Amino acid sequence: AQQGVDLTDPREVDFAVIFNDEESAAQFAEVILRSGVKVQLVTDEEDEEFPFQVYLHPFMVPSYESISGFEAGIGELAESLGGQNDGWGFAE
Repeated sequence: AQQGVDLTDPREVDFAVIFNDEESAAQFAEVILRSGVKVQLVTDEEDEEFPFQVYLHPFMVPSYESISGFEAGIGELAESLGGQNDGWGFAE
């Protein structure tokens, strides 16, 4: 909002979730994909602790409520598989 972006327009918001093993990352990605959200699974070989990143791209109004609610939901699932949230953002 401080940069002049209209936060009432729905848009693709990007969330990152990180894992230390590929199997857990793939399980997480599969569950999210079944819910209809676009997903990417990426490997960062330079990150020794959490080399597997899952990027989620839901289409939503980027309000505090929608972002924090989505992040809480994916955080619970990620934690059950040994992962953790790693931030969010969107392009203008």
